[in-house]
Amino acid sequence: METTGNTNLKSVTDAILIHDLFENQKLKTPDTTAVIFGDKKLTYSQLGQIADELAAAIYAISPDSLVAGVSTFRCIETIISVLAILKAGKAYLPGPFAKNCKRLGD
Repeated sequence: METTGNTNLKSVTDAILIHDLFENQKLKTPDTTAVIFGDKKLTYSQLGQIADELAAAIYAISPDSLVAGVSTFRCIETIISVLAILKAGKAYLPGPFAKNCKRLGD
């Protein structure tokens, strides 16, 4: 483990990532509701499948980009998008800044 000043930092390879936590939960409870917004709801299995498809598309379109942006509206599609971005190995850039991704070093 690396030490910087008074702070211990775990290496990235040892870190548990949020999309890994999601996958673990999906394996345990695939048919349990994962997200609800208004009259829409998705199970962990459904959310995982849709996010996987979007992650593949994100990666295919921009394999070398480190960042992907999403407009942050209150909807299930935002949750799907954020999960897909993380699964594609990208950093998530929220909100109005999404339109500036190219400028930020796409």
